[in-house]
Amino acid sequence: MTTIPNFPKGWTTEVETALIDFVEGHPDLWKLMRFSEVTDEHKQVFAIIQPVLNSQFQKEYTVDMVAQKWCELSLLFDLKFAINGYTMKPRTNVYYKDGRIKDDLAEYWVHFPRIGTFMGDKPDLKEKFDDEEEEVDIKPDVSKLKMKFKK
Repeated sequence: MTTIPNFPKGWTTEVETALIDFVEGHPDLWKLMRFSEVTDEHKQVFAIIQPVLNSQFQKEYTVDMVAQKWCELSLLFDLKFAINGYTMKPRTNVYYKDGRIKDDLAEYWVHFPRIGTFMGDKPDLKEKFDDEEEEVDIKPDVSKLKMKFKK
């Protein structure tokens, strides 16, 4: 029987969750989305979690790796949050032309609701988004369609 090797620098869902739990208590890190924006003060905060992650999960992360991972998670959340209409609520149904409901509207990324508890539902962004968009009913009205058949 072979065992799966423990990659010393690989990220797992459990390690990412521990990182998210840490960042939740540090609002100054929430807006970081690019590693170029990480300052020395930010690195000092990430230096607190780096040895904890390494010892708890038998990893070999550097402070820069931890900071880069948070920037990646934050950027991915922000992208998915924008796609979701700047809200944590499920999106409304969208229909195919034949009347079937598209089933890909729920956000299935495992960390989306977790990060959303402290970074989501920004009412100022939602209002701006709602003002720009006109609401349109995208469900097709098939009652007026006429079918023509060749004889």
